[in-house]
Amino acid sequence: MSTPNAAGPPGGTATAAEQLAAALPAAFARRTAQAFEQLLDPRVRWGGATDTQQTCHDRSQVLAFYGRLLEQDVSIDVLDVSVHGEQVRLQIRVVRTSPKAEASGTGERQIVLTVRDGLVVDIRAGHDDGNDDRESAPEAEQGRALMVELFYFDGCPNHARFLPHLRRLLHDAGIPAGVQLVKVTTDAQAQQLRFLGSPTLRINGRDVDPSADRRHGYGLQCRVYDAAAGYSGTPPDEWIERAVRGD
Repeated sequence: MSTPNAAGPPGGTATAAEQLAAALPAAFARRTAQAFEQLLDPRVRWGGATDTQQTCHDRSQVLAFYGRLLEQDVSIDVLDVSVHGEQVRLQIRVVRTSPKAEASGTGERQIVLTVRDGLVVDIRAGHDDGNDDRESAPEAEQGRALMVELFYFDGCPNHARFLPHLRRLLHDAGIPAGVQLVKVTTDAQAQQLRFLGSPTLRINGRDVDPSADRRHGYGLQCRVYDAAAGYSGTPPDEWIERAVRGD
């Protein structure tokens, strides 16, 4: 990983954005969510111009999401940093590996951080097309490795019977993705994670349920899916297949 020079001009005083930019490569190199805690504003937002189910609205949500990326063996190397006023532009390499060689993928992308009072207040993709920037992660284009998260809580048995079926679907589709199980244990955690019930399946950070963005009934509960074939305790195959394709 190269460490770019984001400092101000010789003899000048570095701006708040330049000082923060200089700290970012080391923070990413630490590979912990806690490395960013002092760099983020408490009300930092991570997502595209339009709110979705996956948009993060505060520091705890951003740190929780980044922590789940790390648990999925996703690492980020900073290739270049540039400062433009209050914006810091990062060119990064995203690498996903698995200790069991279940998934791999590498790609480059750009993210833009907006800095105010020395802290990051906004995070989004460099293209800023109005979509959640996490949906454009390169894993799907590099070896078709995806981030697959299955959220559940122990009070509902549906996730246990759904998990083997999900793994078969991924295998049949040629997707070398491991499934990250995320156990939700408290109502506060359910609210933070926007947990609509068990099981909740997200692929590359997006709920496979097309109606999820319009729902707000978070809590420790069994989830009921309203699909074309009727009500079910698990998401239908066609939703999962559509999410895998990125439709």
